[in-house]
Amino acid sequence: MQLYSAKETAKIDRLAISIDKVPAFELMQRAAESAFNLLNGEWPEEKKITVFCGKGNNAGDGYLLASIAKERGFEVVVITPKNQKNLTTLCKRARSVAKDNKIKICSFKNINNLNINNSVFVDALLGTGLKNQLRKEYMEIVQYINSKGQKIMALDVPTGICSDTGKELGDSIKADITVSFIAPKKGCFTSSGRASSGLLIQKDLGIKRSTRNLVKSNCATLRYS
Repeated sequence: MQLYSAKETAKIDRLAISIDKVPAFELMQRAAESAFNLLNGEWPEEKKITVFCGKGNNAGDGYLLASIAKERGFEVVVITPKNQKNLTTLCKRARSVAKDNKIKICSFKNINNLNINNSVFVDALLGTGLKNQLRKEYMEIVQYINSKGQKIMALDVPTGICSDTGKELGDSIKADITVSFIAPKKGCFTSSGRASSGLLIQKDLGIKRSTRNLVKSNCATLRYS
């Protein structure tokens, strides 16, 4: 299995948009749909979801997953960091979809006022975007999520894990399942990333293999029999 860096994965994403003519927002919708279907298939008894969304495209995946879950009859809450400035364009669009679907969006500072017990936690905070130590508020959110003993699904890469090295940058989400979009990330297979990722599931989002093969990776897993 070929493993990819964050930059290599982003390049595949751009090629899918430019060569295969798949709009960026459609790729985000595919990611959200595939993650929701996986969550629902793994834990069919669960009908309550809490999605933790940051400010980037990983958060956009989370907002759209929340919208899909709401449309399917789930009880859904989205939790965000206090600072909601500088959202990416795609994240803003996905957040608008969530608002249109009347999803409750709350700041983490008010989390103790919410009843989110017995819900599946979805980590859509940072994805592949982390390169430096977690900031204080993100560290607090990670520690909160880990402390509650709920089922956890991480989108792309568990928050706190460097997607290229697998190094834990302060602390990290301890996911039961990590669903990796477009291509497997190096960091989920190495160092602390392997344990933090839990069960690893790969979703190619319908991107053609020929497109993915245009991006060369020098890293792969080996299986010995």
